[in-house]
Amino acid sequence: MSSNFKIEYINENDYNRIFVTSDIHGYYNLFQKLLNKIDLKKDDLLIILGDSCDRGENSIELYLKYIELQEQGYQIEHIWGNHEEMLYESAFISSYYKDLWYKVGGDETVYNYTQYIKKIIGKDDKNLLDISNAKWLKNFLEAMPFIIVSDKSIFVHAGFDCLKSIEEQEVDYLVWNRDNFWENNNTGKNIFFGHTPSMSGKVREYPNNVFCLDTGTFFNYRLGAMEIKSKQIFYLE
Repeated sequence: MSSNFKIEYINENDYNRIFVTSDIHGYYNLFQKLLNKIDLKKDDLLIILGDSCDRGENSIELYLKYIELQEQGYQIEHIWGNHEEMLYESAFISSYYKDLWYKVGGDETVYNYTQYIKKIIGKDDKNLLDISNAKWLKNFLEAMPFIIVSDKSIFVHAGFDCLKSIEEQEVDYLVWNRDNFWENNNTGKNIFFGHTPSMSGKVREYPNNVFCLDTGTFFNYRLGAMEIKSKQIFYLE
């Protein structure tokens, strides 16, 4: 995994609207529909709760789109998810997650990358086609926080251990957890997470102000998002 355990703190009052979505899994067309639906402005914030890669066919285009939006002055934050962890380990560190990564559709990410490079350079170049040489992707992944915190909210990929402080959180819990952690949410904050897909394709509200944004995009072909100040929910199909 990325070596730096990064926590990012934000002030919600710095933004007009704050949108949250998760687990886009390579479905670039749904993300583009989301941008059109919410009409994202530069004084808004869009938080993606992890897992933009694998399963779908356009993971690389998603990461490139995020970078493009950031360069244009839009405020985009992307949290480290378990699929980013598997991608990072397999592409840049070791083969530790390689078998698991391919089982969950990581081959689509590699294929997407190679097709994109072929289209750009117009030829086969083994060095350029090797995803481990994609420094731009490595840098983008390494910049991701594991958790984003405000005075009102906690944003995380998989779960938040409510028995521990923010600084005491363990990466595996933040990235891989599937416990009913909301039962113990005594933080006084809303918690937004993804990771565990909804069979119904809907954003779920759990007890104690906890919300799951994973709408099962890769099998429901439906992406959900919430504007957290108004609690307005959007669905894209």
